[in-house]
Order: sequence, then structure tokens, then C-alpha cells
Amino acid sequence: MSDAADLPAILIAEDRAIIAAKIRRDLQQAGYAVAAVAGTIAEAEAAAQRLPIRGAVLDVDLRGEPVYSVAAILLARRLPFLFLTGYGRAALPREWQGVPLLEKPFTGAALSAALRRAMSGVRPAPLPRTVTTPTIRRAWDHMRHNRDLLTEQRAWTELHRAARG
Repeated sequence: MSDAADLPAILIAEDRAIIAAKIRRDLQQAGYAVAAVAGTIAEAEAAAQRLPIRGAVLDVDLRGEPVYSVAAILLARRLPFLFLTGYGRAALPREWQGVPLLEKPFTGAALSAALRRAMSGVRPAPLPRTVTTPTIRRAWDHMRHNRDLLTEQRAWTELHRAARG
């Protein structure tokens, strides 16, 4: 088995602690090292700029702020990443729709597969242009919130099972 120094180091940008813990656990089980977990844009930007990482998993919304500035840093460093979101691809701005994306709730296997694809350079095709109205934005916000709650519930269940045995 490789020691931690040989594993691909990944940055996690996720503001919900239980979801961040699930992502960390899932990635470690898949053979990745976690370089850092950032819960704010400032923390994620600093980590993306200075850490020797090989990729990242970015929640699209960190405490109400979009994560695109962090994504831009990773692009400038030519580092692969994927978006993790409860919104879905249609909610992304057009310029970011070609980035690999995993929707919440997710399984460890789905996260590992999505990160592997992102690190291999596979990019999805952008969606056709859509119209976003305030009503659609509110619906996406409700959907994201519900998906975050489902993800947290699954994370608690998985962590509880792991702790028992």
C-alpha cells in the first residue's frame, strides 16, 4: 500500500461539515489523500493557490458565495476539479457548464468515478442556453437545500454505521 505522500492530494471546498466529512471519507476510501477542507471562499482560494494539490471537489455555493473564483485559480494552475452541487448543471453559468459535475446526494462510488473522470480530462458538453427567472432560481435554491439535507442524512447514516462496526 502507498503511503500518504504518494496519494493524489485533493482540495475539498464544502461549507457543511457533515458533507465535508463524507467527501473526505469517500475520497480516502477511494485512495486519495485530502490536502485541505475549506468552508469559505477565502479558505478555498488560499488553499487552491498555495497547496501542492492534484485536483479538487468544489461545492458550487459556499455560505452563499459562488465558488467560481476558486475554479478560476484551479484552471490557471491547470488542475482538474469537479463541481458538487444540489442545483444541477442547468443552474451553472454557461462558461462553467463544461466542468465535470456531481449532483447531491451522491454515493462514494459516484464521487470517486466523477473525480477519476475529471482527472482524466473528460468534459461534458455544455447544455443549450436556458432562461433563468427569479422563480426558477428560487426553485433551484429549494432543490439544493433539500439535496443538501438528503446528503447530510446519508452522511450521518454512513458515519454511524462505520463507527459501529
